[in-house]
Amino acid sequence: MEPFVHLPDYPFVICRWCKVGCVTDEINSHLRQHHSHIKASERRIIQQVVRDISGLLKNQEELKSFQLPPPTTEPIPFIAPPEKDGKRCNECPLEAPYVVRKQAGIRRHYVEVHQWVSDWKRGGNVRQKASQPRSLPWTSGVRCQRFFRRRAASGWFEVGRDETELSVITHAEDPITRFKKAHEVQEQRFKSSSQMAIKVASDRLESNGWLDFVGWAQHLEGLRPDALREALKPAEEGETALQRVLGVLEQVMDQARAAATPRKAGKLALFEIQRKEMHLKPKRPFDNRLEDDTWARYKDVFRKMMCMLWRFEDWDDNQRPPYRLSVRQGDQWDRFREAIEKQDADGSATAKQEALERMCLDTVIGWLDHPLKQDHYDNVVISCLAVMGIRED
Repeated sequence: MEPFVHLPDYPFVICRWCKVGCVTDEINSHLRQHHSHIKASERRIIQQVVRDISGLLKNQEELKSFQLPPPTTEPIPFIAPPEKDGKRCNECPLEAPYVVRKQAGIRRHYVEVHQWVSDWKRGGNVRQKASQPRSLPWTSGVRCQRFFRRRAASGWFEVGRDETELSVITHAEDPITRFKKAHEVQEQRFKSSSQMAIKVASDRLESNGWLDFVGWAQHLEGLRPDALREALKPAEEGETALQRVLGVLEQVMDQARAAATPRKAGKLALFEIQRKEMHLKPKRPFDNRLEDDTWARYKDVFRKMMCMLWRFEDWDDNQRPPYRLSVRQGDQWDRFREAIEKQDADGSATAKQEALERMCLDTVIGWLDHPLKQDHYDNVVISCLAVMGIRED
């Protein structure tokens, strides 16, 4: 059943070529999208062989119940090798810790779940403060892997931790102290979950025609508006990869504006850019001679979308808006992220600037090129616009 392999400990197969897991119902689509050289007849045979394996999960809904491996698990073969920059929460159960690679992800976890307050204050001599050692509550440099790049069960998990290390850490605390800490964690989680979430207004008691029309409340129901607004903010100290992403995006947008002229793009293309409604032809073509503040506002919309999507990658599915990337969009996004993360990890210009800009352009165009087959909010752009529409009141 090449390129798939099944490890008995896990309820899905792994594509050896892509180094990712795959549930039974997505075998054919995975082969068709990523390994198009395999004939249709061969794809059907491979799919049937996989289906004959007992105990495999069939779809994304079943995959949601999958428990990630414990930290004492040896590095798992056939998926991508362990990354060495994982960040582990020291407050969560040691047998199933929360692990993430992004600094922003672990910070958000500590703030929301454990009510952590950073000692970093804005202003002052930033360079001097950055050079000083800081005491952070999480553990860095953790080896981690993941089975899936997105959707269900896509979280990172620690691998290769020595069992003796786990035992020493577990028994280092006095039982009473450990009980008190567990109680405090539960209390903090209760307070966090009790914070007001977005609710759909009762049609009988409240009426807002515009909100009913756009459907923002229905799309974002149950999500925390304060957390969503945080995702809109510019890249912060420590988010070096996101800072690099926004720098590439800025270059792409400025180059696109410079190319939007009759001589380069042509008048027909500029008329299409200016079109607001499909059935109405615009009276004039798009004009790239914008005021500086207007251009800054236009770019800020895409900056916010990029910040949201980058940060949402580290969020659980039930914490972020339920948009759905198409297979093509997901592939473009993964390539762009991996190139940025690889460059950020080794600190060198691994990918040329021109290649990064091409990946960024493909990603953004992919967001716009999304057939609306069912719910409009499956589209990531429309979903992000709903988040931008949240007011602080």
